[in-house]
Amino acid sequence: MDGSRKIVFGILVLSIFVFTISIVSLYVQMTIDSGDVCGCLIPLPFFIPFMGSTGLFIGTLVYYLFTPRPDKGSPKMNRNLFLGLLGDDEAMVLKALAENSGELSQARLASLTGIPKVRVFRTLEKMKARKLIEKRPMGKTNMVAIGRDFRSFFLETH
Repeated sequence: MDGSRKIVFGILVLSIFVFTISIVSLYVQMTIDSGDVCGCLIPLPFFIPFMGSTGLFIGTLVYYLFTPRPDKGSPKMNRNLFLGLLGDDEAMVLKALAENSGELSQARLASLTGIPKVRVFRTLEKMKARKLIEKRPMGKTNMVAIGRDFRSFFLETH
C-alpha cells in the first residue's frame, strides 16, 4: 500500500471509529433521558471498556499502517563501524578474511595480519566462541572462514 492510500485508509478508519462513538453515545444519552437505563442494548458498565478497547485496537492499526518499514535490502550497519566494536586483532582477522573471499588458512592469516601465531590462535578461539568465524581442520593447519551469520554482511559490503 503506497503512502497516499495509507493516509486515506487511516483517516477512513478513524472517521468510522469517531462516527461509531458518536452514534453509540447519542443512543446511550437518549436512553438515559427517557429514564430506561436498563433498556440499553449494551449495559453501561461494559460500554466504556468496550469503546476503550476498540479505540486501542484502532490506534494500533493506524500506528502499524503509518510506521515506516526498514529497507530489507540494505545492511543496517556499516562494516567499518562493526569492526570498530571489535578488538584490534579481531578486526584485522575479519578484514583479512573479507579481502580474501571470506576464507584463509590459519597460517596464511597469521602472515597476512602480522599477528604472532599463538595470538592468532587465541583470537580465533574467542571469535569462534562468538560465532564470528568457523574453523575446520586442513592437514597441519586450520581453514578459517567468516561465520555463516556474518558472511553476507562482510562479503557483500566489501
